[in-house]
Amino acid sequence: MPAMARPEGTTPTAPRSRRSLRKATVGNVLEWYDWNVYAIFAPFFAPELFDAHDTGGALLQSLMVFAVGFLTRPVGGLLLGRWGDRHGRRAALTLSMVLMASGSLLIAVCPTHAAIGWPAPLLVLVARLAQGLSAGGEFGASSAYVVEIAPAGRKGLYSSVIYVSNAVGNLLAALLGVILTASLTTEQMHTWGWRVPFLLGAGLAGYAYVLRRSMDESHRPGRPEAERDRVARRPAALLRIIGYTLAGTVVYYTWVVFLPSYASADGHVPEDSALVATTVAQLLFVVALPLAGALADRVGARRLLLGFSGAFALLTVPLLALAPRSFAWLVLVQCVGMVIFSGYGATAPLVMAEQFPAHLRATGIGLPYGLTVSVFGGTAPYLAAAADHTGNAVAYSGYVAVVSVISFAFFAGLRPSSNAWALGAPGDHLVKSG
Repeated sequence: MPAMARPEGTTPTAPRSRRSLRKATVGNVLEWYDWNVYAIFAPFFAPELFDAHDTGGALLQSLMVFAVGFLTRPVGGLLLGRWGDRHGRRAALTLSMVLMASGSLLIAVCPTHAAIGWPAPLLVLVARLAQGLSAGGEFGASSAYVVEIAPAGRKGLYSSVIYVSNAVGNLLAALLGVILTASLTTEQMHTWGWRVPFLLGAGLAGYAYVLRRSMDESHRPGRPEAERDRVARRPAALLRIIGYTLAGTVVYYTWVVFLPSYASADGHVPEDSALVATTVAQLLFVVALPLAGALADRVGARRLLLGFSGAFALLTVPLLALAPRSFAWLVLVQCVGMVIFSGYGATAPLVMAEQFPAHLRATGIGLPYGLTVSVFGGTAPYLAAAADHTGNAVAYSGYVAVVSVISFAFFAGLRPSSNAWALGAPGDHLVKSG
C-alpha cells in the first residue's frame, strides 16, 4: 500500500509544536485543578455547605453532588465538542475555561447551610453542573488538539500530556491542602480555609483564558463533506470509546477521589496524612506518564492498555483491602495503582483520537467519553463509600475488577496502527493565533 501524502500542517515545526503544547498544558493544569479541588476539600466544606449535624451524611451528600455534576459531562462533550469541530479547538477550549472558573467562584463565595439553609447545597449543585459541562468538553477538545499538533513519532509522548495536566492540577490541589492543613487549625479549615483553593482557582483561570486565546489552531473546519458527516453514523467507533473509557474512569476516581476519604473515614489515617499520600502518588504518576507515552511510541499503545486493564482485574481486590490499614499501606497502594494506570493515561487520548476524522474528532471523543465518565466515573466514589458504609467493600472491589475485564476485551481488539495515518486527515492545519 503506498504511503499517504502528509497533509499540510499535520506535522508543524518542533518549536511551534512545543509552544502550542506548553500553552495547552498550562490551561489543562488549571482546568483540572478547578475540577479536582472539590473532591480534595470535600471533607472540610461538606459540613458547612450541607448538614453540620451529620458529618458522615454531609460527606455522602457532597459526594452525591460530585456524582450529579457528572450528568452534564456528556452534554458538554456533545456541545463543546461540536463547537470545537465547527469553529476550531481554540474556541472550545476557551469556553471550557470560562465555565470551569465560574463554577469555582460560585462555590468559593457560597453562603453556609447554617446561614441560608437548602439553597447552599443547591448553589453547589449548580456550580458542579457548570463545571461538568466544562470537563465534558475539555477532554475531547484537548485530546484532539494535543494529538493533532504532535510531530510524527511522538504522538504517544504528546498524548501523555493530557493526564500529566490532570495529575499536576490534582497535585496542586493536594499540595495546597497539605499547606493549608499545616498552617490552619482544624476549625479554621472547616469554617473558611476550604474557600481559599476555590478562590485561587477562579483567579488563575483568567491567566489560563489568556493563554488559550493565544494558542495556535490545529483544525480548520469548513469542508463541505464534513458538514454532512455525523458521529451518529459511526456507532462502532462510539462503542469503542465507551469500552476504552470504562475501566479507566472507574479506576481513576476510585484511586484519586475515594481512597483518601476512605482511609481517613475509617480512622486509621488522619485527613492530613491522606492528603500527603495522594500527593506522593500524584508526583509518581506525573513522572510515569511521559515514560509510558514514550514507550508507547516504541512498542504501541495496545500492550500498555492490556497491561493496565489486566493488572487491575487481578489486583484490585487485594489492593483496596490493604489501603486503609495504615498510612504506609495507603501510600503503597496509591503509588502502585497510579503507576499501572499510567499505561492507560498516556495512551487513551491517542487511541481515542484515532477512531474519528478531524471534523468529528472532538465530538466523537467527548460525547461517549463524557457519557461513560458520567455513568461510571462520577458514581464510583459514592458507590465505594456506600459499599464501605454497609460493610460490602469487597463487592465494590469486585465491581472494579469486572469493568477492568470488559475494557481488556476492547483493548484486545485494537489493531496495530502507525498512530499517524488516522490523525493526518486532510483539512488539519496548524493556524497561528490572531
